[in-house]
Amino acid sequence: MKNYSGAQGLRLTGKGWEIKTYLQQMLRQQGDKISLSDYLAKRYGPCRD
Repeated sequence: MKNYSGAQGLRLTGKGWEIKTYLQQMLRQQGDKISLSDYLAKRYGPCRD
């Protein structure tokens, strides 16, 4: 599995189970119950839709 992160955000490539496991570990490191969108906004800034 590969992950690319930068000013644009986060990009994960790999098998589905690898990505799911990576995201679960990433969110678990935060300690609190935090949603993925909140984590990404905290790390990379607000979404620019």
